[in-house]
This record gives sequence, C-alpha cells and structure tokens, in this order.
Amino acid sequence: MRVDIRLEFSHIYPSSEKEELLEYLKRLSKNTIENIIGFFTTNNLPDYYNFFSNPETQQTINQLITR
Repeated sequence: MRVDIRLEFSHIYPSSEKEELLEYLKRLSKNTIENIIGFFTTNNLPDYYNFFSNPETQQTINQLITR
C-alpha cells in the first residue's frame, strides 16, 4: 500500500497564517527575484536539499519537509 501526502502550507509553517501569493511576492527584494529567475533558468535545477546557501536554513527546511 502506498500513501502520498501533498505538502501543505501548514505542514511547513504550522504557526503562520496563510496569505495570498501576491503578498509574499511583494516582500521579495529585487535581488531575490533576480536570483529566483536565475535559479529556474539553469540546466541542472537543484532540489530542496541544495537550494539555500545558509546551511542552518537548509537544515531547518529539510527537517520540516521530512516531518
């Protein structure tokens, strides 16, 4: 038997209230947007294991996704 669970906002941010996508995008800096565009236009896209440059942030995200 196989069970698939779709990752939801509340799984990653249990104590945060979900907002509209546009509200999150408004908070991004120009530099971050440029980096995101660069990230999605590379040939070998990284996955969530190697996305963040800060190892502590990466570890936190990995743990939340695993949980």
